[in-house]
Amino acid sequence: MLEYSLGSIITAATMFFTYRWLQKSGISVRSVKIINTQSRTNELIKQTFMPNQSFPPAKSQSTKHFDSRSLRILIVDSQAYWITNNTVFTADVIDGEVEKETARQVDTMTMDKVQLKKMIFIVEKLKEGL
Repeated sequence: MLEYSLGSIITAATMFFTYRWLQKSGISVRSVKIINTQSRTNELIKQTFMPNQSFPPAKSQSTKHFDSRSLRILIVDSQAYWITNNTVFTADVIDGEVEKETARQVDTMTMDKVQLKKMIFIVEKLKEGL
């Protein structure tokens, strides 16, 4: 018990004299503000318990909001394709710009087998990750 008390007293005295010496020498001691956010805490926990990153990234509120406000467009053979209200639309692409006035609904009923396979590929790519 005596050695713990002696160690505590020596430590407290060392800290006190170091603090006083720093004050007299003019060295400014500045505090560091630690930013603690939920996403930072999640990243630290993820790095600690899952170092190999073997799971998909979590969806945050901001990514969910971005996904709900944005539109996925796939450009294939100078045609732009997107899905709105479970309907596939297409429009012409001229000089890298989607011509909005040429937008039309895709009619899958009149497609042949090759066109249908192409459309299935396009829909899978548009729905990928959702």
